[in-house]
Amino acid sequence: MKKEKIISTVIFVVIFVLFAIFFSKDYLDFQENLFKKSEQEQLVLKEAEEFNVSKIENLENADLKIAPDEKILSNFVEKLDKAEKNIYIEVYMLTEKRITESLKKARNRWVDVKVLLEKSPYKTENINNKVFEELKDAWVNVAWSNEKNYYLNHSKFFVIDDLLIASTWNLTYSTFTVNRDFFFYSSDTKLLQTVKNIFENDFKWKKVDFYHNNLIMSPNYSRVKLEKYLQSATKNIKIYIQYLKDEKINNSLLALKKEKNIDIEIIIDKKNLEDESVEILKNAWIKIKWFDWKTMHSKAILIDEKYLFIGSINFSEFSIDKNREFWVFLKEENLIKNFLEIFEKDFWN
Repeated sequence: MKKEKIISTVIFVVIFVLFAIFFSKDYLDFQENLFKKSEQEQLVLKEAEEFNVSKIENLENADLKIAPDEKILSNFVEKLDKAEKNIYIEVYMLTEKRITESLKKARNRWVDVKVLLEKSPYKTENINNKVFEELKDAWVNVAWSNEKNYYLNHSKFFVIDDLLIASTWNLTYSTFTVNRDFFFYSSDTKLLQTVKNIFENDFKWKKVDFYHNNLIMSPNYSRVKLEKYLQSATKNIKIYIQYLKDEKINNSLLALKKEKNIDIEIIIDKKNLEDESVEILKNAWIKIKWFDWKTMHSKAILIDEKYLFIGSINFSEFSIDKNREFWVFLKEENLIKNFLEIFEKDFWN
C-alpha cells in the first residue's frame, strides 16, 4: 500500500513538472487573455451605460439609399468591380450572382477579399452552401461564423476599400427588387477603423467587442444602449421593424407612451399583424400599420426626427441578446429628411 502511494506521488510530481515545462506559459497566457477579455467587456458595458444621443457624431460622406431599387445593386457591384485594396463582407445571406462574380474577379485582381457567412440561417439552413463552395473553389478567403460565439451571425455590413456600407439587407436579389430596406454609406475614418477591427476579429473567430458612439453590436451590451436610445425620446418615435416579439422592448414602448405620452408610430410586416403583442401595443394607443407594398424587411428607429438608427437587429430576445448584429446611429439632417419622407409615405399609404 505504501509502495503504491509512493508511485502515485512520483507520477503526480512528474506530470506536474512536465506541465510546468511545456504548458505553463500557455496556461498563463490563457488566464491573462481571460482577464483582458473580462476587463474589455466591462469597459464596453460601462461606455454603453453612459451613452446618450448627444454623443452621436456626424459622419464623413454619409449617404442613405432606399430599396427596393435595382440601381442600388448595380451601384454595389460597380463598387466591388472598382475595389483596389480590400473587400470585407459579413452577411447573413449571400445568393446574388452578380455580387458573387464580382468577388471572384476581385480575387483575381489580388484584392484582399474576405467573406464571413452564417452557416445555418433560420429556416433556410443550406442557403449559403452553394456560394460558400463556389467562392472557396475560386480561392476567395471565405469562412463560416463561429457558432460558439453567437447563436446566429445576422450582421449585414461591408467594407470596400475605404467605404463602409451598413444595412438592413442581405445580399440577395429580392433585397434590391422586392424588400423595403435601407443602405447606409460612409467613409468616416474612425468608424471605418472600428468596423475593420470588428470584422477581423469575427473572421478569426475571436469574440471581442469594440465601442463606438455611432454603433451598436449585439450581443453583450446592445440591449443597454438600445434602451437608453429609446428612453431619450421627448416627442415621437417612428419605427420600421418586421415583428414585435421582445417583451422588454414592448414594455419600454408602453411605458414611454404612458409616462411621457410619446407619439409612437410603427410599421411592421403584414404577416405579423395578428401577433398578440401588436394588439397590446395598439390598445395603449401606439399606432401600428402594416407594410402593404412588397416586403417589409427594414429595421430602423427615428427619435424626435433628429436621430436615426438602422441595421440588422429585430425586436426579439435572440436578436438583441444572442445574435451577432450590427446597427449604426445617424444624425445628418439630409438623411433624416429622406428617411422621414419615405416613412410618412409608407405609414399613411
